[in-house]
Amino acid sequence: LTLTGAIRADVVAYQDAIVAARTQLTAARDRQVFKLDLVGIGDVSSARTSLNAADTALANADAYAKGALATAAADHAATLDALLVSVNAFDAVIASSADTTTISSQFQTAQASYQTAASRLGSALDAPNTQLATAQTSVTAAQTSLTSLSSRPDVALDPSRVDLAALQTALTND
Repeated sequence: LTLTGAIRADVVAYQDAIVAARTQLTAARDRQVFKLDLVGIGDVSSARTSLNAADTALANADAYAKGALATAAADHAATLDALLVSVNAFDAVIASSADTTTISSQFQTAQASYQTAASRLGSALDAPNTQLATAQTSVTAAQTSLTSLSSRPDVALDPSRVDLAALQTALTND
């Protein structure tokens, strides 16, 4: 149950990591090179488009994490608490050598509720994870655009390449 209790902190850390990745993406996208309308530099335009797509995906991941995931995590925590109360009550009935019929039914109900909440929590993680994968793909596409044969010699893009490499690492760690 210690592992299960750590889920609460992990969900908060996950939500914070999504916000941090979006902040990092915004900083990378706000570099001067992406604000310029550079004629003839299609790679920069492609990278900007990819970063905009990544931002949309991260915004969606954030919304899912603060919505469905937060609700599922709260339900999971509540059903875990109810299960623990039921376990303690069951132990007390056993210790008193009383009839376990009623408490057994209550325990089974609490256990079924917990299993349902755990399943919902797993499903609720899928939506932001999918969006994070989409963001990662978009950031990779932006990095690929900035390292193409035509744009690789442009040293003005080096800081943006570094930003995107760091963002890729952050998204991989999320």
